[in-house]
Amino acid sequence: AQIFDQSDGLQDNEFNIGASFRDSRNRLYFGGSRGFNRFYPEHIVDRKSPSPVKLTEIEIAGVPVTYDPVYAHLPKLELTHCDYFVNFKFSVLDFTDPSRNRYRYKLENFDSTWVDIGARHNATFTNLPAGNYTLRVEAANSDGVWNRQGITLPIKVLPAPWLSWWAFSFYCGLGLALLLWIKKFYETRTLQQQATLFASQMQDTAERALDDLQDQMHMEQQLVQNIHQHALSTIRIVSGLLERQADSIDDGTILETFRDNQQRCRCLELLEESLYYSADQLEINFHEFLERQFAEFFPTSFPPGQEIVFINDTLDTLIPAEIGVPLALLANELLINSLKHAFEDATGVQSVRVYLRETPSLDGWLLEVQDTGSGLPDSIRPEHPTTTGLDIVQRFSKQLQANMMVYRDGGTRFAFEIPRPRGNHSRS
Repeated sequence: AQIFDQSDGLQDNEFNIGASFRDSRNRLYFGGSRGFNRFYPEHIVDRKSPSPVKLTEIEIAGVPVTYDPVYAHLPKLELTHCDYFVNFKFSVLDFTDPSRNRYRYKLENFDSTWVDIGARHNATFTNLPAGNYTLRVEAANSDGVWNRQGITLPIKVLPAPWLSWWAFSFYCGLGLALLLWIKKFYETRTLQQQATLFASQMQDTAERALDDLQDQMHMEQQLVQNIHQHALSTIRIVSGLLERQADSIDDGTILETFRDNQQRCRCLELLEESLYYSADQLEINFHEFLERQFAEFFPTSFPPGQEIVFINDTLDTLIPAEIGVPLALLANELLINSLKHAFEDATGVQSVRVYLRETPSLDGWLLEVQDTGSGLPDSIRPEHPTTTGLDIVQRFSKQLQANMMVYRDGGTRFAFEIPRPRGNHSRS
């Protein structure tokens, strides 16, 4: 049965009992409190066929996208990882009473069931993972007849660059370099322990044993120096290989990635120069490392009307390498990121500040990297990094079991509360 109301032209949604009449021309009359309606019964048609459904608009990040051919013949839609917000608008071609039209959609491989949206005629998706999907839309006209064929649009979301094959190749190369460095580190610790044991045994001998011990200590220092030089040579070899590969790259994005990796290799060299070997552990002078880094990487000349002041607000003391090394690499990523992005439109005197102190209340350290630049955009969420630099920051933060906090007022300030590893005591 088909139901009519005031939107179909009735005088009201109610009629008076007995207020009906059929005239000689077979027309029916029905009266109510607001008048009467007259019609021929044979003119009432109950439509059973569905109305066509069309895709009318596609918006990506709020911007309408045009295609040639038109939407009706669009074979598929391809999105990148940057297209975090996409909106589809569609319509059923029944204009009798658009308020009665009904819609539902389903994104296969994403939605498990159909989503009934009533008279609303759009579907929005955010942060779709990489993969293949199919958008299906069905609609019913004002008579309640559903078009089950509706709209079918294949959608492909491409993976982010850092998940591509060449990115994984870089990760493997970097991982191999880190494994070599870790291997050398543990070899050095083993040699130190052996030398200490040998020295304790030789203390029970006479003057000749003491001379032998001194000779052994000299050999140990020479060996440590050789290992240190070997580690530097290894890093320089990796940096040289990156330089040779960069000469054959035409893609600007990939070339920039290689340049960033060269900078990271140079950072590792500076870090090696700030390492010290004590009797029982490897330590780093974080203050000295930052001074070397400022002198190496940060510019001494700036565009007209702009000046950047670098503030090394860290104590000139040694900290354990298991904390200092990831801490230095983390700070390096944030400092380089500030210089590349924070001061592009800034004028006047700007500043970059690194703060590091031992915090007894936390039983650990507090690291802050702050700039007075344009500030981190709200669209960038460090807990869900979309760049290699922020991904490295997050990884080292997790390695340090640090509590990361980001402040965006008056520039950008990253703060890390780093607990002291178990069994590690501060130096007096």
